[in-house]
Amino acid sequence: MAGDAQATAAEHGVDFHRLVDDALHLFCVAGTDARFYWLNQAWPELLGWSMDELLSRPFLEFVHPEDIAATLAEVEKLRQGQPTLKFINRYRTKDGSYRSLDWLCTPYPDGKLYASARDVTDRVAEQKRMREQVGWLEMAEEMGQVGHWRIDLATEELYWSPQVYRIHGLDPGSGTPPLKGGIEAYHQEDQRRVRDYVNRAIEKKEGFSFQLRLIRADGEERLVHSRGEVTLDPVTGDVESVFGVFQDITDRFQDFQRSNEALDQFAYAAAHDLQAPLKTIRGLVSLLKHDLKHSDELTPVLDRIVESSTHMQALIDELYRYARLTGSREELTWVSLEGVVRDVCRNLTADIDAAGAEIKIDPLPDVLGRSTLLAAFFQNLISNAIRYRHPERAPNVYVYAMRTEEEHRITVADNGIGFKPADKAKVVRPFSRLGRDKKGLGMGLAICQRVAQIHHGELEIDSEPGTGSRFTLVIPAGEMVPET
Repeated sequence: MAGDAQATAAEHGVDFHRLVDDALHLFCVAGTDARFYWLNQAWPELLGWSMDELLSRPFLEFVHPEDIAATLAEVEKLRQGQPTLKFINRYRTKDGSYRSLDWLCTPYPDGKLYASARDVTDRVAEQKRMREQVGWLEMAEEMGQVGHWRIDLATEELYWSPQVYRIHGLDPGSGTPPLKGGIEAYHQEDQRRVRDYVNRAIEKKEGFSFQLRLIRADGEERLVHSRGEVTLDPVTGDVESVFGVFQDITDRFQDFQRSNEALDQFAYAAAHDLQAPLKTIRGLVSLLKHDLKHSDELTPVLDRIVESSTHMQALIDELYRYARLTGSREELTWVSLEGVVRDVCRNLTADIDAAGAEIKIDPLPDVLGRSTLLAAFFQNLISNAIRYRHPERAPNVYVYAMRTEEEHRITVADNGIGFKPADKAKVVRPFSRLGRDKKGLGMGLAICQRVAQIHHGELEIDSEPGTGSRFTLVIPAGEMVPET
């Protein structure tokens, strides 16, 4: 083969040895006696040894001690007539460092070995670094109960990290399921939503986040949180893949539920247990006022006690209402939000008329929820819009809705006095009032936020002083109610 190449080069007036010497790859002729017979110039240039040094010593003297056994095994295979493909060993340079060489070698009947090698030191180092990073990542994922996944859109192949397998209750060595199988691992009621999230991400070239139910291999239901992003082709801008992270949040969610239930029970018990002593105090004060009705000195003091106890009674009533509301075991049913809002407005007719308020209600969806809680949600917002109206204009309240594939967004917008954006976190804390509030107890928006959480949603708030406020209930969209 080497002779044929030299003959062909000579026929075309090409100096074969010069051609090989000028090559970037390493070329050599060696023997199974572990010696080089011929080397091109790339060898001394790469390793730093002179040509004489390389040719005068067995090549095993240059091989890394840890690679000698494997190199001898490869030489034995060559002696038996088997070619070498993609064998990597390390050669020592004159400065004591090592270079990794990737070999291609063919044995000939005359006992000579014709070989070429590439310097792959940088590639080997990069592969080692990547293996270490993957190892660290897998360790971190296992500790944090977080996995990662990737969908290749060209091949529709699904990749799972080991932790994703564990979350599914599968052995990481069991083989990655097809894309369809990955989606079918979710609860039957949630599979459509998973497809919608992925398809929307591809169509809109944007990320997504969801919390849905997963059915493990053993049938156990778990709650998982997944976040995804898309990668784009740098030339065409098309989506190449979808990748993301995946976490089992079942235990955390259950802890959160237990904590909330404990807080709700505490609030309920506290409100209930405070009722009796407060009634006793108010009764005794009433008796004192009757007995001391002619005492000009004590009457103002008793009036202050009555005022304070009345305020405390109002706080207890609100706490009691909050505890009863958040501890509600009302069944989930299909609720007509439009009907709920109109009922609320009928209940508030006197306040609406007194303030000269205008309430506009767009068509609102039917949602899967708890009607009592949703009524409390809208009653608080509409009452607040009337209570905190702008002194220079009549209240206008606009209730409208938007729907996406994933969620309902129901907004109550008003033209009231508003508040600073920096106060958004404060207004939803129980018993928290802004400086403008002299009469409220600070529970209305806390109740609204709790209602949103109970419906697995959130309360979005947008407000500016002097302009008004928008409160948006964002809840997952279920299937539409069948028409009858």
